[in-house]
Amino acid sequence: MSLVDEPDLLQKIEAALILWFNPPLNNSRIKEVSDNQSKCLQVKRVTETVRDFPNLGKKIKQARENDKRSLAEICRQCNISRSYWYQIENEDLRSPVTETIIRKIEAVLNISLGVNFND
Repeated sequence: MSLVDEPDLLQKIEAALILWFNPPLNNSRIKEVSDNQSKCLQVKRVTETVRDFPNLGKKIKQARENDKRSLAEICRQCNISRSYWYQIENEDLRSPVTETIIRKIEAVLNISLGVNFND
């Protein structure tokens, strides 16, 4: 039997947990917006674009090898792990690297990798 099979079960469990734990905010009232303030609902749009950039990992590796800092220091400044760095260099990722990470790498290595999403 799953929870979906008995629709009242979740309500019964919730009621029992409220009785047991007696959460302090359970009986509090939500502050309502006064009449002179308008209510609003925020809406967010997220757009995802994925593009191929051939040999990007090779460019990153060359830039790292030309840098005097250790890989550990570069990764620390980019806020990524060494294993993830190697996955980027080898172009062996399960999902696309984010533009944010590419921009961090560019900033830390003081280079431009030519990653551009303008059509």
